[in-house]
Amino acid sequence: MKGWIQAARPRTLPLAFSAITTGACDAFPESFWRHEVYHLALLTALLLQIVSNLANDYGDFKKGVDNPTRVGPARALQRGLLTPARLRQGIFWTGAAAFLTGIVLLIKAYATVGVAVLFFLAAGVAALGAALAYTLGRKPYGYRGFGELAAFIFFGPLAVSGTFFLLTAGWEIHNLLHGVAVGFWTAAVLLTNNIRDMAGDMAHGKRTLAVRLGSPGSRILLAAFLALGAAGYVPEGAWPLTLFATFGALPLIAMALLTPAPQLDRLLRLIVLYIIFCTVLKVVLMA
Repeated sequence: MKGWIQAARPRTLPLAFSAITTGACDAFPESFWRHEVYHLALLTALLLQIVSNLANDYGDFKKGVDNPTRVGPARALQRGLLTPARLRQGIFWTGAAAFLTGIVLLIKAYATVGVAVLFFLAAGVAALGAALAYTLGRKPYGYRGFGELAAFIFFGPLAVSGTFFLLTAGWEIHNLLHGVAVGFWTAAVLLTNNIRDMAGDMAHGKRTLAVRLGSPGSRILLAAFLALGAAGYVPEGAWPLTLFATFGALPLIAMALLTPAPQLDRLLRLIVLYIIFCTVLKVVLMA
């Protein structure tokens, strides 16, 4: 069990919670949250993120990126807590569960098959494919510098505004801004991880965005991601959230620019806590 928990990387899962809950909060009170839709959307997003984490563990191990010289926390395969065969099975069954919960979500949200159902079905298949293709296959996009873009899209506007649309059947500009904000914060988490691992990634041909930009450029971009995420909450009607999102980002931006790579795990934890707090504060202010 310890190996599965480590491979699932629980500390990244609040990103899925933040995206889905932000969309649901924006839909309130029009939707009264429609709890069955919200919970199924959240479960599907969590499963998709776990699939991505499991696939990342497997792909990096098979390509030799996860080895004893790696700077970040040791992974499940790297530590021998799971075998490659068992992890492949876990990827398959978790992906199947994500697909199943997504289908049940659409059944609960829509009585008949229409354009919206087909769109969400295609989006779900694309999200599942992106979760697997990040480090798996001959040409994984995570090894070519597109990981942050995928994180931005699938755990930003698509998850936040998709949840809002499932609950309200409409669009609102403030929700789109929140989707962009959460997307930038999610991309910031991945970029921080890649800056920390940059030396090892370079040695094994993993050309992440951080490797492509180098240390100064990637840190400036990380600071920009954090700032742009906070900017998405400037028009927020609840001023306590606007203030916290804005001023809470400032120390994180300073750390992004100044923290040595081996110590970036602390910044990772703080960014995730910052995202969680913004989300919880949004729920509290909505009540």
